[in-house]
Amino acid sequence: MVTIALGTAQIGGLRRRIERDEAFKIFDAAWEEGIRHFDTAALYGAGRAEILLGEWIISRGIPRNEIFVTTKIARHLVTPDADHPFVSLGFVGGNQMNQILDYSYLGAMRQIEKGLARLQLDYVDALLLHDIDPQNHGEQYKTLLLQAMHGTYDVLQRCKEHGIALSIGLGVNNFEPFDDFFNKKLKLDCGVLAGRYTLLEQGALPTLHRAAQAGINIFLAGNLNSGLLAGRPIYNYRQATDDEHAQAARIQQVCDDQGVAMGAAALQFAAAGPAVTRIVIGPDSVDELRTNLEWARTPIRPSFWPALKREGIIDNQAPVPSDEGLKGEQRWLSKWFSNLG
Repeated sequence: MVTIALGTAQIGGLRRRIERDEAFKIFDAAWEEGIRHFDTAALYGAGRAEILLGEWIISRGIPRNEIFVTTKIARHLVTPDADHPFVSLGFVGGNQMNQILDYSYLGAMRQIEKGLARLQLDYVDALLLHDIDPQNHGEQYKTLLLQAMHGTYDVLQRCKEHGIALSIGLGVNNFEPFDDFFNKKLKLDCGVLAGRYTLLEQGALPTLHRAAQAGINIFLAGNLNSGLLAGRPIYNYRQATDDEHAQAARIQQVCDDQGVAMGAAALQFAAAGPAVTRIVIGPDSVDELRTNLEWARTPIRPSFWPALKREGIIDNQAPVPSDEGLKGEQRWLSKWFSNLG
């Protein structure tokens, strides 16, 4: 059963400033809907999302064994000064802290210590090496990947050995890092992959098959490609190009002809991917949360998916969903924790 996780990039201030009360309303609504996996990162608003999530968990008195928390490390948070003015890294509503990339062993040790303090937790359920991908690093990717494999990854393993993290993995925007880790035979338990297996692109399909063969749980995020598959003019955190708009329009036309909401098709297609055990939604309001959940849970008749394949929109080899929709259920938690034990 694929379940739904709540991503917190928006709550960290990706599109706008979200104040504490509003953030808590989003968390409360997600909890009431049965969501138990909350995905965050130091990157999201320079620690703001971690802080808000931690405060919410404490304020609601949520038992630690009833919630699954994922966080990610890659950067130090430092106070801006005259020589180093504030850079938001795209988070318009985040904390006024600069983020310094550091994949070294000692750097990662400091980062997880600070992250746990912001979350007010003794351990996390999944600790992920963040943003080690070509999209973020370009020509420096291979150099930084080696540093991360011998620095941050070693820290992830140590954290797992000592119970600071119950599982470890990657949190990336490109699928190539998973292949690089597979090729080096470096053990991963899980990972967040954002935006690379969607109705707009399925280049990650072979990688997902490898993950399934290795028994790795993939938490698939960015399923709406930053909003383009929900009617917004944004793709991959930037303005969409004319070609990208045209591709989305083709998908929209098939959905309209079949009487299916494009957002529902996008979320449910992603959930059917190999190795995908959860999809991560990232709303910035309670209304957006409920819309995402409606899309995820609305049954889509099986005859819809061949229409997308006939139009060349999805790979002929790509798995497609059943007609049951998705659930935000709680039952998966006990199975997950027992598997980790």
